[in-house]
Amino acid sequence: MPTIVPALQDAQDLAFGWQHLCALDAQGAAVCAGDNELRQLGRAVDGQDGNFAPLSPGDAFVDLSAGYFHTCGRLASGEVSCWGDASDGRLGALLPGRMTSPPVRVQGLSQVNEVAGGSDHTCALLQSGQVECWGRNAHGELGQPTTVTSSHVPLRVPSLEQITSIASN
Repeated sequence: MPTIVPALQDAQDLAFGWQHLCALDAQGAAVCAGDNELRQLGRAVDGQDGNFAPLSPGDAFVDLSAGYFHTCGRLASGEVSCWGDASDGRLGALLPGRMTSPPVRVQGLSQVNEVAGGSDHTCALLQSGQVECWGRNAHGELGQPTTVTSSHVPLRVPSLEQITSIASN
């Protein structure tokens, strides 16, 4: 039988990763719960945490999207912040170590209309209708030749113009 989760009653958006869940409340704050092995909850808590706790104060998110062990959120400013597993550039920034919390801004990305998280990568739809992706590119997920194994900066997907919506898996 379904159970009501009180912390999510006012959720405006949900993003499901691998063993973690993030939600967006009415004020634009992201709250996450679940497994935090790679800081995919956006905070420095070891192991699993069933409490939906907010990320860093001040970030006003518009929507969220999650990959396996990372989550990204589009900010009201049109920028994107990500947290969790930093391997292979998944967070859109060159970072020391494998994981990060709190969220970090994706480098060189603005005017974003949508964000879509895949297993080990993320893509953003820009206001221009172009798409940029970052993270792991083992199977061409970034829209680049597989000789590009990963990218910590967003790469424009060639041949995608005038796109109106994106999704990823």
